[in-house]
This record gives sequence, structure tokens and C-alpha cells, in this order.
Amino acid sequence: MAGNPALANPTPREWFSTAAFTTPPYGSFGNAGRNILNGPGLQVVNVSIVKNTAIGERLNVQFRTESFNA
Repeated sequence: MAGNPALANPTPREWFSTAAFTTPPYGSFGNAGRNILNGPGLQVVNVSIVKNTAIGERLNVQFRTESFNA
């Protein structure tokens, strides 16, 4: 990383400065860490539907469906 990737006025088209990054030398991995950028607004919705059913006195069955990042 060669600078600060934050922009003063980010837009949906350009929400970080690409000039803050350079190509690392051949044979190296560079120094940019993981999760260093915050993207534009994002809504994450996780949904779960669960149905518990008793079969007799000692046996229960659970039917479950889940959806992540819907």
C-alpha cells in the first residue's frame, strides 16, 4: 500500500482511491492487509425458517431452511 485509500467524497462509482495501491515487486505478496477497505452501504439479510415436530414422547424432528446474504 502506497497511501491512504480513503476518499473525502466517495461515490458509488469510486469509493476508494486506486492510487493508494501499487503492484508489489516480483516474488513478494505486498503489504496490504485483509479487510482494509469499507465498501459502500450494504444490507445483509439472513433468514431462517424452523419447524419443530414431536414424534411420540421422546423423539423430535426439526425441519430447517436457511438463507444467508439474501
